Amino acid sequence: MDSQAQPPENWISSKEILERTGISRATLNNYIRLGILPKPVVQRPKERAGGIKKIGYFPNSVLERIEFVQRLKREGKSIGEISEMLRVESVEPYTPGPAAETTVKRQPFPDEPREDRLRTAELRLAFEEISFPSYFLNYDFDLAWVNREAEVKLFKGIIKHAESAIFHNIFHLLFHWEFHRQVSNWKDLIQLHMAYAKLVKPGKTWIGRLYRGISEGEIGVLEKTYDHVNPVHPQTIRETYVSLLSREGSSDLFKVTSIFAKNGILFIYAQEQSPL
Repeated sequence: MDSQAQPPENWISSKEILERTGISRATLNNYIRLGILPKPVVQRPKERAGGIKKIGYFPNSVLERIEFVQRLKREGKSIGEISEMLRVESVEPYTPGPAAETTVKRQPFPDEPREDRLRTAELRLAFEEISFPSYFLNYDFDLAWVNREAEVKLFKGIIKHAESAIFHNIFHLLFHWEFHRQVSNWKDLIQLHMAYAKLVKPGKTWIGRLYRGISEGEIGVLEKTYDHVNPVHPQTIRETYVSLLSREGSSDLFKVTSIFAKNGILFIYAQEQSPL
């Protein structure tokens, strides 16, 4: 992709990617062709070197993406399987707002049951029509959208106290003292989201810069959780269960449905009858 606008300052060149990851230029081009990596913004180099007139720039996140691909290859997966796992054919841009809606079209994962392949071929969601507590996280695990039901039933009203966007990272919210005052098993929620983070963000280097003001204690908890949990299975739609235990002893059981899209993950919490 050729653009007249300069890429953001924190984007890196294809030359830097090759140096830092050790992959070849042919491999980089192949990852782009397969849809594993985004197409670069092609511009004049920020620093003139070797007579190069134009060079491709990528967001920093491609380094973690390449590390993830290399890990999958070490585990024995073929590049075709990896492409099927990571490639999304098209996603309409997600715009938070009263009429937020997204369409997801993706290749099914190789081991998905046939019925899942059929129902995930095209998934259309109007977020504001969801009556269950729900929220949408981007792949930095920041809240891009949350409904009123989730604000009250899941986050116990703490979001309304957040005056800065730094509180909108899901892990930062789960460390909030007021959330701890109301929910005794808050670490279970940390584990739930870390299982997704471990799938899309291999390695632990990102934890220390997850949000502004993260403390050493919070980094320690997150790194320990990262080591402990298994990444979720990479499937478009998955279900799990989680309970919220109040300090007073009551318990609310939820069936959590997660839906992967190119730009993030939608979480929907349907309250279940708690077992006796």
